[in-house]
This record gives sequence, C-alpha cells and structure tokens, in this order.
Amino acid sequence: MTTGDRLDGSVSHENEELLEEQLKNVNVFGERVFLQCDRDGNGWLSRTELKRFLQAHIAVKNKILTLCNFKWKELFEAIDVDGDGKMEKHEWIAFLQDKFRQRNEEEQQTLLKLSDQINSLFNNKSLTLLQLEDKLAHRNDNNSLKTTLLQHSNNDLKELFGDSSRVTASKVMDVLKQKKLKELDFSEEEELKEELEEE
Repeated sequence: MTTGDRLDGSVSHENEELLEEQLKNVNVFGERVFLQCDRDGNGWLSRTELKRFLQAHIAVKNKILTLCNFKWKELFEAIDVDGDGKMEKHEWIAFLQDKFRQRNEEEQQTLLKLSDQINSLFNNKSLTLLQLEDKLAHRNDNNSLKTTLLQHSNNDLKELFGDSSRVTASKVMDVLKQKKLKELDFSEEEELKEELEEE
C-alpha cells in the first residue's frame, strides 16, 4: 500500500505536507495578530490589549474562538500558561498550534469513523462517479456518508474528484482529509487578510 492508499484514517504523505503548511500559516497568523495587538511594543499582551484588538477585528476573533472553542473570558487564561497576567508571543503561538492540532485530530477521528462506511461502499473496487452516486443514493445509513461527501463538493462529486474516470476508497479518504484541513486554513480567508492588513 502506498502512502496515498491509507484506508485506516492515517494521514498520507500529501496530507502531512498540507498539515505542515497549515501549521506554518497558523504561525504567520499568530505572529501578525500578536504584533498588531502589542500596541505599546513591550513584547507581551495584556488582557486589555487582546480584548480591544479582537473587538475591533471580528473575523480574527471568530476564527480564534472557533478554533479553540472557548468563550472570550476563558481565552486569556488558557493562553497565559504561567499565570503572570502577560501573554507572551511564545505562549500565543504555542496555544494556536496546540488548538490547531487538536482540532485537526478531531476532524481526522471523524473521518476515521467514516472509513468503514467508505470501505464497504467500494468493497475493494474502484467506481466511476456515476456508480458512486448510485451506491450513495441507495445506502440505508441515513446517507451520512453522502451528506459528508456532498457538503464538501457543493452537491457535485465531480468537483471533489475532478476528471477521474474511476474513484477508489483511498482517494475518497484523501480528498476528505484535505478538505477538512483546508477548513481550518488560516491563509485563504480574505476577510482575515483584510482585517490584518488594515493596521
């Protein structure tokens, strides 16, 4: 089995590269936010500096709160690991990386649960897109697999798989993993870019 043919939910080489790229984007995002929050240039953020910045930059705030699944009041305490009331850059970056990895792992676990359904659907064979659509239409599992696939493809499987004449279970898993990683992306959201470039 090649690195791209992982049916057990493990990460393929391509997805490892994408994860590394995403972590770099998290770092860049974190550094930009930190530098813009640190108005007085003392190298650390107070609760007030972070709060004012996030109140003025809603897209950035939403991205951070979605990533970490915290309420505002819990956020600073979670980041200020040493409890000194100062959020230092290394604490901020480590926090974002940790939360990104946790969220990515949760997404991968969700995909792992789908892997059995995908494997049974393909039964060690490749399928055309028409065959795949037909099999998905006739599933008796409330079509959770179909829903998952279609939510990532604007209801068009061709968008997911391009011009592939045949699709395999491993291809489906790799495509879904890449889609999940891209959902967590910190580099492609124009609203975030615009907010961070305004300053």
